[in-house]
Amino acid sequence: MHRHINRLVCGTAIEGAWAGFNQRLLEVAPAGGFRRAISVACGHGGKELDLIELGLVEHFDLYEISEKRVRAGREKASSLGLEDRITYRLADAFAETVPTLSLIHI
Repeated sequence: MHRHINRLVCGTAIEGAWAGFNQRLLEVAPAGGFRRAISVACGHGGKELDLIELGLVEHFDLYEISEKRVRAGREKASSLGLEDRITYRLADAFAETVPTLSLIHI
């Protein structure tokens, strides 16, 4: 199923839940990627961690309202050595004031 969806997204039937999106983003991202990005309702942040590992995003600010998912995300980021490149916020993003950043939406 992922191969079919990825073929529709990026033109290539590749494996992985977000591989097609990531491939397409690699094609359209500015040189050097994005300095900072935000994700709302990120869950544990797996797809955002993938974008950091691909070099597309230098730092992510993540919002999630589930304490369990934030905890899991922080553990995953730490296991990958990326805890300094990702900020998890256990908060409603729409109730917070965030400084203007160069953003991507995923």
